[in-house]
Amino acid sequence: MKFKRILGVFLATMFVFMAFTTQANAKVLKYRTTSSNSFSYTTYHQAFMYGGYEGKDTQLYTTLWAAAHPTTAASVSGFYGVFSDPGYEKIFYARKVKGYPKVMQLKYGKNTWYVSLLDANLYRYNTWRSGHKLISLLPPTDKKHVMLKAHTHVYSSQPWWYNWAFKAHPYYDKYRYSSSHGWYVYD
Repeated sequence: MKFKRILGVFLATMFVFMAFTTQANAKVLKYRTTSSNSFSYTTYHQAFMYGGYEGKDTQLYTTLWAAAHPTTAASVSGFYGVFSDPGYEKIFYARKVKGYPKVMQLKYGKNTWYVSLLDANLYRYNTWRSGHKLISLLPPTDKKHVMLKAHTHVYSSQPWWYNWAFKAHPYYDKYRYSSSHGWYVYD
């Protein structure tokens, strides 16, 4: 009985030691991280589109009513056009609208519109953790546009899955980090 207890303590100690040495050996890579995952009602925050069938565009409306009723907005005034970001490289900002959980205000340049979240969802990040890997709407080499989900870190030992297609049918390029070569695609 004493032998089993000693063996159990030894194995538990080795497991903890291995877990800490594995994390300690992984280098933390620097990327921008959002301070919060949710939008504000008063302040505009940088936004990223993801969702719907394509996930890279959304309908723009000039009035709150049209955005809140997108199925009938086509027959009334208020529909402006389509906002598209095929390469996820546009910098735009969004905020919540009080009393309308499926509508947000979108600001691009000097213009402000209303968008329906039935088309595509807006997030404050474009890269998030899923298990041990990171899933992103951008490749890891595009540090200028990558925004991590709050409280997320990128370790050199983690694979990075870049979804270059859309949410309904994703296609991934899988990246790994090498200290001598940087990010490279693997299969």
